[in-house]
Amino acid sequence: MDGLSENLFGTLGSFALIASIALRILSALLLCGALIFLNRRQEAGWWMAVASYASTIPSVFLQLGTGRWSGPLTVIVFLIISVIPAALGIAAGLYGRACFQKSALASSGTRNIRLRRFHPVHLVAPIGVAAVYGVGSMASLFIYISALTQSGVVQSFSFGVLFATGFLTGLAVGGLVALAHGSRWGWFLFVPAALVSLLGTAASAQGSVLIFLYLTQAVLAMFGCVAWGRLSKQKSNA
Repeated sequence: MDGLSENLFGTLGSFALIASIALRILSALLLCGALIFLNRRQEAGWWMAVASYASTIPSVFLQLGTGRWSGPLTVIVFLIISVIPAALGIAAGLYGRACFQKSALASSGTRNIRLRRFHPVHLVAPIGVAAVYGVGSMASLFIYISALTQSGVVQSFSFGVLFATGFLTGLAVGGLVALAHGSRWGWFLFVPAALVSLLGTAASAQGSVLIFLYLTQAVLAMFGCVAWGRLSKQKSNA
């Protein structure tokens, strides 16, 4: 039984670790639901995206009990920086819902969105959001590792790798911003974000459930791109 549990969820030790993995599974599951609803252009998808990123916030507080913090100021700075990625995801979800509400209703909760043709300038906002996400993720991880070690070992970490990982993960938030603007290519941004999360989960042996959910996100993103492509063809034939 223990072997099955470890295969599904990874090594479960302390309560904080169990709760952290449970919150990650919940967040990934909610984002899968968000992609399904956004595929159908339904507003519920934006609320699920908001819930997905909001569910990651308690994990920040769970980390406080595992570090050796130098003082209250360090804790406050850590909390503020660590919440930045979640805040960006929540803001992107609320922004997307506001943008969708400007489109006419096709049916209950479904919007007749107008797709926007690709232009390089449209990449600025999604990439910018992902970059801020990457900086916040990198900084929070740096502070957390410093609190764990209280030594110079943190200097051995590559800031480039930490930022790149955070940036690629943040492309999911950038994808939400792109979808809010009616950009079909925004679906592609969820794929590298999901794959990076999948690889990180596999490397840290956190179980097959999360791996499956991240793989599902990548597949759902491809389906979403196809579905919005059909919408574009329908409008061109009308």
